[in-house]
Amino acid sequence: MAAFLFALGALLLKRAAHWQIDTWRTSFVSNLSTAIVFLPLLFVPGTGQGTGLWWQPVVVGALFVLGQVSAIIALTKGEVSVAAPVLGLKIVMVALFAWLITGRPLPPSLWIAAALATVGVMLLNVGAKGQNKGSVQISVVAALFSAMSFSLFDVCVQIWTPAWGLNRLLPLSFVAGATLSLPFIFLFKDRLRAIPTAARSWLAGGCLLIALQSLAIVMGVALSGQAAVANVFYSTRGLWGVILAWGIGPLLGVPDGGLQGRILWFRLGGATLLMLAVTLLILA
Repeated sequence: MAAFLFALGALLLKRAAHWQIDTWRTSFVSNLSTAIVFLPLLFVPGTGQGTGLWWQPVVVGALFVLGQVSAIIALTKGEVSVAAPVLGLKIVMVALFAWLITGRPLPPSLWIAAALATVGVMLLNVGAKGQNKGSVQISVVAALFSAMSFSLFDVCVQIWTPAWGLNRLLPLSFVAGATLSLPFIFLFKDRLRAIPTAARSWLAGGCLLIALQSLAIVMGVALSGQAAVANVFYSTRGLWGVILAWGIGPLLGVPDGGLQGRILWFRLGGATLLMLAVTLLILA
């Protein structure tokens, strides 16, 4: 569900970008929406942690903001059909960071998955020409940085949730994220009220879907304690991104210039390799 909501939300945000809404305003609204969606968890009975570990929700919130901003850049400045599959590399990074932080050994399947994922990213770049090439590069770089930030975010949620409790770590982290987003106000190109009326529904819809998908995937990681497993299923957003961009993108007024002729098949192939890569991690 999170994978599908992400891909659909990404298309809505890209549609809103047609009105030249800058990344900072989009990120601010998105992070505020996510914090609001998570707030009801505070009413779930639980204990929480001592004040001495206040920095943990702040770290989680900061990682989320970094991942969110770079993801929005990848989705609104680049191409959804490229950004979504590259974000699927998060599953490999989750395994790597989990190993570095917890000391878990890396199985051979991880290196095979990494190789497949690398080839998949290369296929996503095939056929990029002119301005399209620039948008592909933006998508890849920003999406990779986002995947790294969200990977650390997931590992921290997995490790710290048992002690904090679901009802404290997550809402406090996203409130921290929204608070850390306040400086974005000084980077706005214009006031929020200046956003064109025609764009507001697209922006609101996209931010709501992104917030709901965050709730779905983060709850999955927190409740199961299996960040890698949860992200295997979440990685299908890459394939959803290609399918939705090709299928309903034009209907929503978001045609993807890269999805033409043989380039579509290269990108579908790249997305498929990414999914094969992450599937290896769960089957091994």
